[in-house]
Amino acid sequence: MDEIWERAVETALDGQTDHTSARTLTLDGAVKCLRGRFPPPSLLEKVQNLQHLSIANIGVSSLEQFPRGGGWRV
Repeated sequence: MDEIWERAVETALDGQTDHTSARTLTLDGAVKCLRGRFPPPSLLEKVQNLQHLSIANIGVSSLEQFPRGGGWRV
């Protein structure tokens, strides 16, 4: 499942090789979570300057694995 998430992030970043410059990541409907869990924190920690994350319609029922820290705005 992690590989599917990684491909979804790569696709959303439109092939950018420098993930640190990305500010927006839209994963709406890109992956359906079979167990309702958020992807591993390490996946989004690569996108260090992320300010906007959209995860609509991916089937997450818990943000238990949501990355801590960073510049997240709610």
